[in-house]
Amino acid sequence: MSLKYLTIAIISSAFLLSCDRSPMAPEDDLIGTWGLFKAREGSSVIDGVIVLRADGTLSLSLEAEGFFGPQSIKDTGVWAISEDKIVVTLNGTSTRNESHRYTLRGDRLTFFYDDGSTEIWERRK
Repeated sequence: MSLKYLTIAIISSAFLLSCDRSPMAPEDDLIGTWGLFKAREGSSVIDGVIVLRADGTLSLSLEAEGFFGPQSIKDTGVWAISEDKIVVTLNGTSTRNESHRYTLRGDRLTFFYDDGSTEIWERRK
């Protein structure tokens, strides 16, 4: 009789331990380094890298065509997922908040802007 209860206890413990794992959060798929694949239409940005970290911080490096030629833009901030949007707060010279719908298909991350334009980033390995 005690062997039966021991077996049930072992099986129950194994089941509970396997159920203890949390499902992967949507933002886990976004963690990593992303290179600009296709800039937003009408944007002066010609190249860029964004690093999304697991601790919710980010770094951004952009090359843009400026009035007097190319200019480098570097910034840091924080990011999070809220419902179906990525929410980004950049520190820069003035704090700026943005939120955009996004999709992730394979190694391509697409941001959808309110004006209908899109921006595509590709995962760097």
